[in-house]
Amino acid sequence: MQKLIFGRYDYAAFLTFIAYAAGSVIFPVVMPDLAHDLNFPLNDGGMGAAGALHFVRSGAMVVSMACSGFLAARFGLRETILPGLFLMSGAVAAAVFAPNYAFLIVVMLFAGMGEGALEALATPFVQELHRDNEPGRYVNFSHGFWSVGVALATVGAGVMLNCRIPWQVALLTVALCGVPGIVLLFLPSKSEQRKLENAKGQSTAEVFANTVKIFRNGRFWLYFIAIFFAGGGEWCLTFWTPSFIRLVHGGSALVSGMAMALFAFGMVAGRMLSGMFVPQKYLPQLLVGCGTFSIVAGILVPFAPNIWSVCVLITLCGVSVGPFWPSIQSVCVDKLKLDSTLTYIILSCAGIPGCGIFTWLQGALGDVEFIGLRYSFFLMPLSVLLMTVLLLAAVSGKKKIIA
Repeated sequence: MQKLIFGRYDYAAFLTFIAYAAGSVIFPVVMPDLAHDLNFPLNDGGMGAAGALHFVRSGAMVVSMACSGFLAARFGLRETILPGLFLMSGAVAAAVFAPNYAFLIVVMLFAGMGEGALEALATPFVQELHRDNEPGRYVNFSHGFWSVGVALATVGAGVMLNCRIPWQVALLTVALCGVPGIVLLFLPSKSEQRKLENAKGQSTAEVFANTVKIFRNGRFWLYFIAIFFAGGGEWCLTFWTPSFIRLVHGGSALVSGMAMALFAFGMVAGRMLSGMFVPQKYLPQLLVGCGTFSIVAGILVPFAPNIWSVCVLITLCGVSVGPFWPSIQSVCVDKLKLDSTLTYIILSCAGIPGCGIFTWLQGALGDVEFIGLRYSFFLMPLSVLLMTVLLLAAVSGKKKIIA
């Protein structure tokens, strides 16, 4: 198997994934403190309101992703990712000054717009850089840095909150995480830029025609719905685990941050090891195997008797759910041979609503007295089960299903 070889834009992509992840998970980590200060405490009926914040963010991301595809086709991947990184970092910084819940809603809208560009384009950015050299391996490896960002943000914020440093400082620190990626992307690399030319210069008519071609492929919709449930399963854990540790098991902010770091390191291991050791042709088997393992581990989470057993299960879940998102995208592109950039973007347009809807639904269930936050975690194995069934249907047979 060939060794992975990285260039400057690969490192820019790694830093972008770190910043994007940190910006995404910092709000769940500081949410109990932030919600208390802004008058929607989680332990007094505020879980639905907290989940709604992520739902709003997800909606903004979907709109942004749809626009990003046309902008990237016209101006280029790098040229569209840069302003997205600026916008996300600026929105997280603005949240520091939030006086109330309504202001936070507006902040999440702008953060979602910036994150939408990153979600839509960071993966095809890596795909185009390595189009002719098993891109699925590079995609899985680069997505590992999303989990690095999750770990850094959750542990760092947990330490700050445990030391009674205000949540506003944690948000500002995360906002600054975007600067290194911005610097590397801002400095062009001629040799790597040439690799990105395939994804640039398309007319609106060409983008529209390629989009219609994707939508007419019936098998594509199996991947589309599968990644919706994959996003839901991942974010049931990503968004609500810190609150689960603190509200159900009585852990501190530091312990909840450490638990999320273990989940993130599990995802790092799952993604990077997949990228290094699982050839492109075996990604479907990887997805089904990881899905089966995730269902079993996820069912056990609500029954965990203490914080340490939660940490073990969360880590195992991280390893198994880690490859879901990048591998589903890569398998779909590889199997269907459609426009790769648009396919990645449209699949993300399904995954992000999955994240938002399941996050909100879990919060709403957490507010129900006879369910609570503990048993709302059954949403995770349910969503992964549906994902696995859809993927089995998608990869079975050799012929395309044309609508």
